[in-house]
Amino acid sequence: MHIRILMVGKQGRGPWRELTLDYEKRIKRYTPFSLESVKEVKLSNQTAEQVKAREAASLLQRLESQEMVVALDKGGEPWSSERVARFLGDLDLVSSPRVSFIVGGPFGLDKRILQAAQTRLSLSAMTFPHDMATVILLEQLYRGFTILQNEQYHK
Repeated sequence: MHIRILMVGKQGRGPWRELTLDYEKRIKRYTPFSLESVKEVKLSNQTAEQVKAREAASLLQRLESQEMVVALDKGGEPWSSERVARFLGDLDLVSSPRVSFIVGGPFGLDKRILQAAQTRLSLSAMTFPHDMATVILLEQLYRGFTILQNEQYHK
């Protein structure tokens, strides 16, 4: 299994980047992992829906037919850390070669991405900048692996 986070826009600088690199390194101890991005579309003379549609086109080009897609969406299901661990454990059972977690841009994800996703995950009822959402997701993935391995990180 390979885990990928596919996000709109580049990962930030400073502490966000440092945290991202730290969790990437930790997760790679358990499974192959990558963090990829597509270019964020600027609003300029477009509506938010047009921006999301253009970003969706870039995201959809990067998805493979055999991968499981999890869209981060405020309307998604809220998971506990234990639920994240069960999800990761179950991935081995379904033999999915890759799971991609999709993190949207400032306007969220287009309906085509939400329809393509097998699962919609909500990190919180609150809205976070994508840098923060990515770090929260990374931390929860790492925590999920430590739960599966019965390691000390999760208390």
